[in-house]
Amino acid sequence: MDPGNAVPWLHVAGAAARKDLQTQAEAVHRAASAQAYRAYTDEIVGWIAPLLPADLTPLERHSTLETIAMVANSTTFPFSPFGFCSKADVADVNRRQACEALGSMLLSKGTNLVTQIVGAGVLQQAGRPAEEIAAIKEEATALQQLAADVFTQQTLACESLRDSEAMLVRGARLGELENLRQRFAASGMTARAYLAATRASGAGQGTEGAFTPLPSPAAATPSLR
Repeated sequence: MDPGNAVPWLHVAGAAARKDLQTQAEAVHRAASAQAYRAYTDEIVGWIAPLLPADLTPLERHSTLETIAMVANSTTFPFSPFGFCSKADVADVNRRQACEALGSMLLSKGTNLVTQIVGAGVLQQAGRPAEEIAAIKEEATALQQLAADVFTQQTLACESLRDSEAMLVRGARLGELENLRQRFAASGMTARAYLAATRASGAGQGTEGAFTPLPSPAAATPSLR
């Protein structure tokens, strides 16, 4: 039904793991060459926001949409590629090429921080240069810190709630990753400078290496380390 989307193929690869290695390899190939990555979970908030009752207060609207986004983003990544792309397996040139293609697809077409984390990990295991992996990790760390900053600085003031709601809705339209990148670009800072400023202020303690998708800072996702 959705053959150009990487996500269904990753589900196939996950289901085939350790049972049908040929099917798994074919599914990884199809995912790596897909034209898009769409899990559809990001979009749920955008579908529901226009349907909320008009008489809800800003706090009620925000609480409803935030809860929906938390549930939508609680789904796990559909396939763990690190066994498929183990150091022993990527010694085979065909497997290494498949893993590089998969990692590159996740980085170029992925829509959330988890795809960046997993993509960087796959490329790292495939033997990409350390400098390239470090740059990917640095950006992901900065975006994660930005996400944490936005939602921890939120207050119950109507203006703050509307800003947070608008960010949730933009995330539904753009995807978590592009939404954060646009907000980060508005700061005019590099990822390294933003992280340095955060560390200097003491706000970023304990955030590096522990990543969570918006808008739920409590739900852990894979570490970059």
